[in-house]
Amino acid sequence: MMTMNEIRLERIHVQNAFHSFKAHCFRLLDIAYCKVLKNESVDYSWDENAISEAIAKYIEDDEMATQLHISANLEKRLLAENSPVPHRVDNLPRIDIIISGFEWAHNERRVKYYMEAKNLYCKNFKKPQNTNYTSAKYYVRRYIKTGINNLLSEHYPKDTLLLGYVLIGTINDAIAKVNQVLMDNLRKDENIYLENRVDFPHLVFGLSHHPKGKIIEHCFLLFSDKSIH
Repeated sequence: MMTMNEIRLERIHVQNAFHSFKAHCFRLLDIAYCKVLKNESVDYSWDENAISEAIAKYIEDDEMATQLHISANLEKRLLAENSPVPHRVDNLPRIDIIISGFEWAHNERRVKYYMEAKNLYCKNFKKPQNTNYTSAKYYVRRYIKTGINNLLSEHYPKDTLLLGYVLIGTINDAIAKVNQVLMDNLRKDENIYLENRVDFPHLVFGLSHHPKGKIIEHCFLLFSDKSIH
C-alpha cells in the first residue's frame, strides 16, 4: 500500500508527464498548421471538419509523431471511462481530434489530449454555392454554445483545447466578437484573454475563466491570410 507521500509524488509525476505530452501536442499542432498553410488552399468556404482532417493528417505523418508514437484520430465518439458500450452510440458526444500517445517512463500509461474545432468569421459571407449571405455572428454564438458551454457542461473531456479557425478577419477581431457576445449575455468575467507562448510561434493561445474555477484553453489559427506571422 502506498504512503501519502508516495501518492503525492505519483500525482506530481503523472501531472508532469501529461504537461510534457501536451507540449508535444502543441508542437505537432504548430508544425501541422504551417504545413496546412503551405500545402492546402484553405479559404472561407472550407468547413471545420475538412480543416481538422488536414491538421490531423499532418500531425499523423510528421516524423516527430512517429518517433514519439503519437497518433491523431478524427471525429471519435466519447465513451465515459469504465463505462460499457451502449446499444446505441448516436447520442454520444463526438470530438474533432484526439491525440494519443504513451508515457513510456511510467508503465507505458496511455495519455490523450483532445481538440474541438469551430470556424470563426469576422463579417458576413456568401459561399460560392449559396445565394444568401451567412451571418458571422451565428458562428460566434456557435463557438460559445457548442464550444465554451459544452466544455463547461463536461460534454467534452476537461483536457480539451478549443480550436478557433479564423477564416475571415483577424484573430484579435474574432476574439473581440466572441467577448462582445459574452458581455451581451452578462458573462464579461468569462472573456478570452490572449496568452503569450513563445515556444509555439505560429499558434495564438487564449484563456477564459469561468464559474466554479473552470478554465478553458483556446487556440486560434488564422487562415484568412496565407502568410505565416
